Amino acid sequence: MTNDRTKTDAMYPGPVFERDEYIRSRDYEKLFDWAFKYDDSSMSKEILEDVAEAYEILMDNGYGMAANNLGSMYYCGRGFRRNVSKAMECYELAMKDGINLAWGNMGCCYYFDKKDYGKAYEVFSEGAYLFNDVECLYMLGDMYRYGLHVEQSDVKAYHLYQKALNAVNEEDRRDYCLKGDVFCRMGELQIAKADTKNAAVDGLKKVYIGVGILYERYTENRFVDDDIRKYRNLIRETENVLRVPVQCQEQSNYGIDC
Repeated sequence: MTNDRTKTDAMYPGPVFERDEYIRSRDYEKLFDWAFKYDDSSMSKEILEDVAEAYEILMDNGYGMAANNLGSMYYCGRGFRRNVSKAMECYELAMKDGINLAWGNMGCCYYFDKKDYGKAYEVFSEGAYLFNDVECLYMLGDMYRYGLHVEQSDVKAYHLYQKALNAVNEEDRRDYCLKGDVFCRMGELQIAKADTKNAAVDGLKKVYIGVGILYERYTENRFVDDDIRKYRNLIRETENVLRVPVQCQEQSNYGIDC
């Protein structure tokens, strides 16, 4: 649920003549591009309402990705009050249209909001099987790590995190951002299970890399702040135990203090 665009209302063309022209001409490809361009939390409520309306028109004309994106607007409360039920309705439509992102999004609704871990496991498993989806894979890893609906297994958790990392498409913005979550989880688990200093250091380096990527997402995703705080605390605690700061190339790139 990430977007690397940053915009201001000053970029908005005032009257929505572009959008209205695309609607009149039924140029749905350009209408989708228009909606995606302005689908950003930095935009005003009025602009985002226009974006949501455009997505609804696109949904009526078979654009499954529009359903996924509208679902994300509802889930994140972008433009209107957060509504998980409406988000899930949109994700379900997107899943019927074969939009792979929708499996991860729907699974997160069951996992984080509904606390229905059985259904979450079902959706994540399907997304992992059908698409080798990064989010579905690492969320399955979380379920094994914490024993949610499945028998707890750190070995299976780490294996799924590794599969998620291997599935990352570096040219895909969403995959790249999710790589931060995966690195943090792998590093955290490695630190917890480390029986040597070198193993702990290797895990800590993974957390550094992951936190660096999380910092890049800070302005895009309101859920990232807690993760950054959590993993920075892990870095400090681990370095205190090791009694030496870990030198990692990524830390200078993202301003992470030792």
